[in-house]
Amino acid sequence: MTFVQYSGASEESIIAVFAGPQDPEVWPNLGVVEDDDPRYLAFLHPPRNILADQSEELQKLTQLATAQKLAITNRISVLNDAIELEIATQEEEAELPVRTAQLKKWKTYAVLLGRVTGQPGWPLEVEWPVQPTEGMDLTVSVTTPDTI
Repeated sequence: MTFVQYSGASEESIIAVFAGPQDPEVWPNLGVVEDDDPRYLAFLHPPRNILADQSEELQKLTQLATAQKLAITNRISVLNDAIELEIATQEEEAELPVRTAQLKKWKTYAVLLGRVTGQPGWPLEVEWPVQPTEGMDLTVSVTTPDTI
């Protein structure tokens, strides 16, 4: 037996649970339910807000794509500067086309993320675009104490 407070006289839904009996003058719409009562189970496990969950996931993925595009763009800029100034190493010259290809993949990914909410099944059924497997390591700083 579980002591509960209903949302109203209709007893459609539970809005509070108590360890024991309460004063009905203070707590209106009191009742007692069994632990397997669907209203009690719905109170314990409210339905997920699918739209909020999917929107949160979309925001997280969009932020990652934006960070990757910015990091790669900045690296490409440095590589182009080194090449333009004719001080690029062989490794830097070889890195430029790799980073350019990565940037294109992340841009494509970002565009596809922007189309997710237009899918016919949104937000219940979402086909997330495949995230690029390579990019910049965003967990480390590009600068080191020696270069500051």
